[in-house]
Amino acid sequence: LLDEIGEMPQRMQAGLLRVLQDHKVRPVGGASEEPVDVRVLAATNRDLRRMVAESGFREDLYFRLSVMQIELPPSPADAKRGLPWAAIGKTSLFGATGSRYFVTLDGYGLYAALRSLEGIPDPMSGEQRAWLDQAMGDSDARWKTLVSSISMTPIVLDLSKPEIDAPAMMRRRFLLNVDQWDGFPQARQRLLDLLDRHGGAVVLSGDIHAAFASQHSERTVEITVPAVSSQTLSDILAGEVERDPSTAQAGRRLVAALDQQVMEGSPVLRHAETRVHGVGIAEVDGTRFDIRVPTLPSSMCRERFYDEPEKAAAQGSTHRFSIDAETRTLQKS
Repeated sequence: LLDEIGEMPQRMQAGLLRVLQDHKVRPVGGASEEPVDVRVLAATNRDLRRMVAESGFREDLYFRLSVMQIELPPSPADAKRGLPWAAIGKTSLFGATGSRYFVTLDGYGLYAALRSLEGIPDPMSGEQRAWLDQAMGDSDARWKTLVSSISMTPIVLDLSKPEIDAPAMMRRRFLLNVDQWDGFPQARQRLLDLLDRHGGAVVLSGDIHAAFASQHSERTVEITVPAVSSQTLSDILAGEVERDPSTAQAGRRLVAALDQQVMEGSPVLRHAETRVHGVGIAEVDGTRFDIRVPTLPSSMCRERFYDEPEKAAAQGSTHRFSIDAETRTLQKS
């Protein structure tokens, strides 16, 4: 790691360039060069492109170093918080910087609250939010539907439960994925407030490999469908927990109880299934919004049933949900 590379004198820049080009160094006091095979990570708070333009940094060295760049977002008022502040969670939706999976809930909640004091980070741009606000306000539809590729439903896993018997350091609550709306709780609440201000909405979403039904507020309901994809959420986690032998047994117990864990993790959830593939079918009239979610076990989606549809139907199941136009209450039937 070469920290503050922008402060390196020109003479040393030339020496570093030779090392990067030739892959050789001469040790202090040595009589001959020796081959080296290293990866170089350089950091600076200066604008190297501008320094190159002003002849303060060698252009050939800059291009040798800038194979891959990660630019950390500047903190307001030049607050020097360092890498931990940026790495604890995402600073933008699907951004390259920051943790993504299994982030501690309590620590992240404090981080998100502090970050919001400097302005709420939002996956939606100001233009997108203004458009949605106007479109919702202009519509006189009885049922206002928002379709999103990203589920808004929280996914909280509690590894402190005795039945999981997790290692001591992991006995706490975790957010499964802060790359989505769980990483932006204040922005999610602001979006829900916008929807409720216009009478609420039915949100239809996906992208989480699981089936959820959620009552986010008195007027806004969400149905998340798993689709038919490569793996279910349960299957994905089952593969991941085997990566670390020291925690694999606790991970298997977590996967076995995953549906219950997800349900108990958030009060907005009314239904959760993490081991199925499926689709959503909506039927709407003036008084009700009915949704059917036909599902199949994950194992069946690896087989061919075109010639035996009755066999597939026999192993599948269908969950039915309804929303009343007056009360906007989600019911599972």
